[in-house]
Amino acid sequence: PFNIFAVNTAQAAVPTNFRLSLTGSTGGSTNIHEIDNLQVCATRVNQIIEVDHYRFFDDGQGLTCGPESIRIVACRDADCTQEFCGPLQVTLSPSGWVGGDTQTITSGQTLQLRRTTAGDVSLAVTASNPPRRPFTPDRCFVGGTQRPDCTLNFADSGFSFDVPNHDADTPQTVTLSAVGRDPGTQACVPGFANVTRSIAFGSAYQNPTTGTSAVRVNGTAVATGGSPTTALPLAFDANGRASISVQYADAGALRLFARYTGSAANSDAGLVMYGQDD
Repeated sequence: PFNIFAVNTAQAAVPTNFRLSLTGSTGGSTNIHEIDNLQVCATRVNQIIEVDHYRFFDDGQGLTCGPESIRIVACRDADCTQEFCGPLQVTLSPSGWVGGDTQTITSGQTLQLRRTTAGDVSLAVTASNPPRRPFTPDRCFVGGTQRPDCTLNFADSGFSFDVPNHDADTPQTVTLSAVGRDPGTQACVPGFANVTRSIAFGSAYQNPTTGTSAVRVNGTAVATGGSPTTALPLAFDANGRASISVQYADAGALRLFARYTGSAANSDAGLVMYGQDD
């Protein structure tokens, strides 16, 4: 037997519970890795309970003037057919989570991430207890669609709107809010007030990923290629809100985009405002 305390008197106390993992390799003619005559003895062996991977769900666009709501799911298997039951202690990245970067949560809980600097961040669970399965990356979703990575953009100004799930070809009245960050208070304030602005709309098929019908905003069919290129005039009130009608004649899931590009004529050249919802 090998007694670590006899070899190294400075060895820290062994924890009550720990995980033992072994890694082997096929090796090569000059690089051979072997584990031979190995025996592991323990007074008690516990079943390993672990998280396969974590999933983040957000709306795809954050604002620096207010926290972004993000739902976190802990999956027991690769397809997430089962969620982890019970409390989970997680350390989250990037910094700025309301309540602290290390929290005890349950699967499906919604947390808020606050960022006061515009730019991209990468969402991640950097530590987990119970532990996660090794080499299983986090997965991130906008609505129900997985995106290629876990990058989330925060902007100083943008659009906020929510199109609820509804029956096909049923018009929905949706409030589109233009918001921006007040440079003094850092709070969200109306981006427009009592003005009419040309807002470009577009859509992208999510499930299924192809289709023949177009989303109609205020009765006008908008672009379906994913880029907001169909311009519509919207009248914003004193609170920066405009009402729109959204209608889609087919069944399925889509993403609706809104974009505003400033101009010298409106004294806001260089301003770009963006928003989206599934």
